[in-house]
Amino acid sequence: MLLLVGILYAGYLGRDLWRHRQELKSTTPASGWVAISGVFIFLLSTLGVSDFAVSTAIYSPTKWVTMKQLPGTLNVQGVLPFVMMGIGFTGVVKVAPVTLILLVGAQVVGAILSPRLVVKLPERTIKWWIACGLVVAGGFILASRLHLIAGNGTATELTGGKLLIGCLLQMVYGALNNIGIGSYALTTATVYALGLNPLVAFPVMMSGSALSVAAGSSMFIHYGDYNRKVAAVATSFGLLGVLLGLVVFAHFNVAIVTWIVIGVLFYTAGNLFYGLVQQRRVEK
Repeated sequence: MLLLVGILYAGYLGRDLWRHRQELKSTTPASGWVAISGVFIFLLSTLGVSDFAVSTAIYSPTKWVTMKQLPGTLNVQGVLPFVMMGIGFTGVVKVAPVTLILLVGAQVVGAILSPRLVVKLPERTIKWWIACGLVVAGGFILASRLHLIAGNGTATELTGGKLLIGCLLQMVYGALNNIGIGSYALTTATVYALGLNPLVAFPVMMSGSALSVAAGSSMFIHYGDYNRKVAAVATSFGLLGVLLGLVVFAHFNVAIVTWIVIGVLFYTAGNLFYGLVQQRRVEK
């Protein structure tokens, strides 16, 4: 299913890029810097660090992507790398098929239901939600690093009430993807809280992101509400980042990178909140 979605999505995105090929040649930023960023973003993403958060931390200060186009760009650029991650992690991490399918399916449903609303949101609202999401994501990651969230579960299957709670939360996370708030940290925290083996977070969040973001991204492509050049370059070189991430996964010290990203998350959120406050003062 992941492979089929990847092929269909690549064709859909490729057709849109071909129709707007002149835009790809004429717009900034420089492709080289975006390519380097794409490798870096999705290498970290493969190691469990939210690509939405890292991308936002890069794209916001560089102004490569406008705030209005940021959610669409984050979603569109991530689908093909997510597909590659999903295939890789689903094959090596043990998880009950029913649990995996329902959790992933719930995230897809959430993603399908929300795009029409997201593309009509005003820029200030998008900034607010993204800033809040960065704080929430940073808080979850920090809580995990400080062992405030239990991470010693061993289960590979959810049943009954826990499965229902997991599905409802995944629906919410699928919707949040469409406003530029990644589901990695939230999915990881949910897996921990429900008593699953922490490794289960990887196939759930990678497969869920691949399918749910593909569903949402198709709408962003349809409306043209994304930066085509950044998305095209980042997704192409992001595949290289995924390959590198899969190679070094077993030997990489994720803890160090995680602490760096926590700082970046709160710093970026602070900048966005500051910008909103300044904008309101100017309007007054």
